[in-house]
Amino acid sequence: MIDNKNLAKSTPAPPAIPKLKVQRSDSVGCNIDVPHDFRESLKAVFGVDDADFAENTLQQIVRIGLSDDAAATQASVNSALAAIAGIGPKDAVEGMLSVQMTAIHQASLESLRLANQSVNSQVRQAHLNQSVKLCRTFSAQIDSLNRHRGGGQQKITVEHVTVNDGGKVAIVGHAEGGP
Repeated sequence: MIDNKNLAKSTPAPPAIPKLKVQRSDSVGCNIDVPHDFRESLKAVFGVDDADFAENTLQQIVRIGLSDDAAATQASVNSALAAIAGIGPKDAVEGMLSVQMTAIHQASLESLRLANQSVNSQVRQAHLNQSVKLCRTFSAQIDSLNRHRGGGQQKITVEHVTVNDGGKVAIVGHAEGGP
């Protein structure tokens, strides 16, 4: 079950990120115009202190969103950065997970787009199946993020306890009185 309430509570406002400019340089790559003052913002977006990690992660995002159209690549990269900033990673693990979540989300939507455009029912079904798997993966990633942010701790609330005559109760750990 996705705990969006917990995710929303633990996520601060995303850092302000300037838009990146992407230009195709050849048939297999592109140039990214990363303003010098953007390097600090980029570290904040990924939740890390290391500029090299942040820039390498940015390059990975560019490769994921790379297309023949520089404008489409630029839109994809800036959209991914906005989504990652919205998740609000606080450390490298959360930064890497947020990049994966963004990529899985994009792939899921692309699978749905391909399914909607397909005229062949078998191809359509294959794309729909792929999208379902990607959506499940995305949900699992949200659960992983919530567990990571919560430190893996669980809270159990016991609402009713019945002790019969001669029975004994043992409470191990911290207990608070109820109303």
